Amino acid sequence: MKPTKLASPRGSGWYALYSLLLTLGLPVILLVLFAKKRSRAGVLERLGVRSKNDNFTYGGNPVLWIHAVSMGEAMAIVPLVFRIKQAYPDSRVFVSTITETGRDVVLNQLQGVAEHLYLPLDYVAVINRVLNRIHPHAFMFVDTELWPNLLRTLQRRNIPTMLINGRLSSKSFDGYMKIRPFMRHVIQSISHCAMQSTRDVERMRALGAESERVVMTGSIKCDQELPVPNPQLEKSLGVFVGSARGCDMLVAASTHQGEEDALLTVYKRLLEEFPSLVLLLAPRHLDRVSEVETLIRSHSFVPVRRTLVSDDSKNNVRSMRVLILDTHGELPAVFQFATIVWVGGSWVPVGGHNLMEPAQWGKPVLFGPYMDHVSEMAEMMVASGGGIQVSSLEDMTRNMAGLLRDREQRVRVGDAARQVVKDNQGALDRTVRALHSMLDVSQAHVVI
Repeated sequence: MKPTKLASPRGSGWYALYSLLLTLGLPVILLVLFAKKRSRAGVLERLGVRSKNDNFTYGGNPVLWIHAVSMGEAMAIVPLVFRIKQAYPDSRVFVSTITETGRDVVLNQLQGVAEHLYLPLDYVAVINRVLNRIHPHAFMFVDTELWPNLLRTLQRRNIPTMLINGRLSSKSFDGYMKIRPFMRHVIQSISHCAMQSTRDVERMRALGAESERVVMTGSIKCDQELPVPNPQLEKSLGVFVGSARGCDMLVAASTHQGEEDALLTVYKRLLEEFPSLVLLLAPRHLDRVSEVETLIRSHSFVPVRRTLVSDDSKNNVRSMRVLILDTHGELPAVFQFATIVWVGGSWVPVGGHNLMEPAQWGKPVLFGPYMDHVSEMAEMMVASGGGIQVSSLEDMTRNMAGLLRDREQRVRVGDAARQVVKDNQGALDRTVRALHSMLDVSQAHVVI
């Protein structure tokens, strides 16, 4: 692979302007970070003020750094990290995140395999301090979160970089095209781009990426395995969803503001025909749980939070009908209890979320019109009959009622959804091969 190009003098001017704006905007950036509870914990480390890696000793073995923004991205790369560690057993792996929830995934699911650090803010001095501390041989990042100064600093140090599971939403692409003279330099500082779809490949090339540096590998989320059986967790979840035992349950996953109100409205309509139906809401951001509780009460229901349910409250749970999953990392296991699943971020213009997790369980998947982040997967789900896209409350009610009424249809739709996942597996293997093509592996023992 050809070495990445250094920025031209004109490109340097763009970086200088970007860094100036970043410096002027530091007070606002800090205000936003401290205002968000999920981003607050790592602010000092992100500023380079302190770090748990300050005493890191470089022993000469390869150091691989992978960045995943938050919990969803961190969950997605867990299988990849294990594969990388298998391929490079002597390597030391760091996984960086921005949020505390992402950190928790790394600490809980990659303990002994990878170490956590918070991504440094995109200031050259802070970046250099981190690089001087951990000495990475390669940097990989997920889902096209572009940090110009970080990528440029890595390029100048001849440290190869790889975009993993890359995607470009229409909103991001349109925004980047408006500043294409700058973004072309940013994109060209990436050594290798492994994109989810042909649309993503075309968009990266339109932004200035060289054709040979961009490949389509698919989505590694299709290669995620079902949760490992955990009897204690399943028992605890069984208590929480106890009201659904023998009843149908609608699981609304990763919901955003504006979606819960629509779902509660539809739920009221469904109760007229299906009086034992249980609704479980899983808000995408847990700092909204109190807001969701208030909304549920405004619809004349009593909310039941997962964190407030114990074995002693099992009988009380059976009398309730709207549950709130207010925990991190349990949603994939909850899908096994669902009759039908709504995937959030799709009724409001967010762009949709992971369709693969409920599909793996063979559950019928419904979603709204805003699926730009996962458009190709949504199209495949609809074309196969494994996913149902709705555009109005009436449409949502009619399709949900049809699935609840007809068990054979539910099985048929759920099986089609599971088959879409199976048909699109292999992205993990392709990503690992792309990683090998980027790294100098001549002196490494590689197992694929």
